[in-house]
Amino acid sequence: MAYGSDPTVRSWLLGAKLKQARDDKGLSVKEVAAQAERAESTIYRNESGHTAVNKTLVEFYINLYKPRRSDADHWRYLASHSRQRGPWGPSGRIVGPTYRDFADAEAMADVIMTWNPQAVPGLMQTTDYSKTVIGAAAEAYPAGSYPADQYMELREQRKGLLSLETRPRMSVVMDQGALERVIGGPKVMLEQVSHLHTISSQSRTSIRVLPYEAGSHAGLSGGFTIFRFGRDAIVFREGHGDGTFLDDAEQIEIYVARYELLQNKAWSDTQSRRYLREQRGSLIAHDEGSSTP
Repeated sequence: MAYGSDPTVRSWLLGAKLKQARDDKGLSVKEVAAQAERAESTIYRNESGHTAVNKTLVEFYINLYKPRRSDADHWRYLASHSRQRGPWGPSGRIVGPTYRDFADAEAMADVIMTWNPQAVPGLMQTTDYSKTVIGAAAEAYPAGSYPADQYMELREQRKGLLSLETRPRMSVVMDQGALERVIGGPKVMLEQVSHLHTISSQSRTSIRVLPYEAGSHAGLSGGFTIFRFGRDAIVFREGHGDGTFLDDAEQIEIYVARYELLQNKAWSDTQSRRYLREQRGSLIAHDEGSSTP
C-alpha cells in the first residue's frame, strides 16, 4: 500500500513495533480495526508510519497487545514525538531510547552499512572485547551510574542476528588502527581478529579495512551507520552517549556518498581478509613469544 508522505524515524519504528506485536498475537488488520473502531487503512498507515499514532490509539494498542511495561512506555514516547523530523538524540539515562532503537533498526533492516574508526562494530564483537569496550565507557561515569550490565545484555542479544538465515546484508569499513589497537590484551584481540576473519567469508557480509596509507578521508568526523529498509533509509550518527538518528533525505544522501568514498579508499574484501589473516598470525606469534620461558 503506497502513501504520499514519508514517515519520520519515530513513526516508522513505532509502526514496525505495532505490526510485530499484531503478528505475535495472530491478529489480522481487519480484526484490529474492528476492535479499534477505525478503518483498516488507519491501522495500515499506523503500521507503515505514514500516520502518527495519537494518544488514544497508542493506549488502545497497549491494552490490546499487552507489551512489557518498559516497551509500553517506549511506545508512548515514540507516539508523542512521532511528528518530529530531524536529528533525534537520547531522552533518558537508561539504555536509550536510541540504543534500543539502534538494535531494532539492525533487526529490521535489509542492508546495514557501518563506518567504524575506533573499534570493531558491536554486532561483530566477541564477548570479552565487548566487556572491555563497555567497561572503558563506564569509567567516565560516577560509580554505579552507568548501566553496563544492560548494555552488555543487549549487545549480546544483538549478535544473534548474524546467525540468522534472514540476516541483513552487512557492509563494514573499519580503520586499520581499530584492529591494531590492543583492546583487552593480546588474547582478547587474537580472539576478536580471528572472529572477524571467520565472518568475513560469510555470505551477505563485506568487511573492508581502511589502511593508514589512505591518508585523509570522508570519515574523519566520526563513525556512522546507514540502515536501508527497501527504498527507505535512516542514519545513526555516533557521538557522546547514545548518538543521533537522522531521517533528512539530503543528509542521508551525503552519508551514503561518504560511505562510498570510504569503501573506495579501503582495501578490497579479499585484501582485507588477507590483512586479517596476517594480523591474526602476528597476534599468535606475540602470544607464543610472551609465553616462552
